[in-house]
Amino acid sequence: MQRCDAHTIANEPVASILLMERAACALFEVIINDYNNLKYHIYCGQGNNGGDGLALARLFTSAGKNIEVFVIKEKESGSVDYEINLERLKALSGVKLHEIRSKDDFPQSSDEGYESFVGERGIRLSGGQRQRIGIARALYKQADVLVFDEATSALDGDTERAVMDAVDGLSRDLTLVMIAHRLSTVAHCDRVIELRQGVVLREMTGWQAANGPS
Repeated sequence: MQRCDAHTIANEPVASILLMERAACALFEVIINDYNNLKYHIYCGQGNNGGDGLALARLFTSAGKNIEVFVIKEKESGSVDYEINLERLKALSGVKLHEIRSKDDFPQSSDEGYESFVGERGIRLSGGQRQRIGIARALYKQADVLVFDEATSALDGDTERAVMDAVDGLSRDLTLVMIAHRLSTVAHCDRVIELRQGVVLREMTGWQAANGPS
């Protein structure tokens, strides 16, 4: 994507800020046509991708849509195009703009936040929520060996990737045994063993499992 952007800017030519505007306008039209009259949340980092999100948020705000914008602040300033789009958004009236500087700044999925009643044995939680809590508790114990038996089966693809990226950043002294049917789950593993009816079919790396043997 970065190479496509650079090629367009170099050969058209068009400024990167205008390229952002084009992309935001195109995406705005798609969303309005297919998902109109909803409440929208946009989460933005401080790079050029976040600048895209801010440009999109400005279009939604200008159109009078019900939208809230959350900027994840990892540093005091972002990329040049991000800052331009941020100022453009702030110039509009009625903008619902929030800064996220810690976990406590994220919008809560319930009004009670951390005090939410989850019921006996988590009966009021979804399957995905229970799995995320179970994974968090397992990681918090800082054990030497963890066994994940279909631990991410109830998570959507984006949430699973976020969980596995976090697991991948843990200490290399941790041994993690994963049992999974989805190949994306084992993409970070050093060693993958494929079984069928109790018989070892082949051994490979996680990259080979996710992308196919070379």
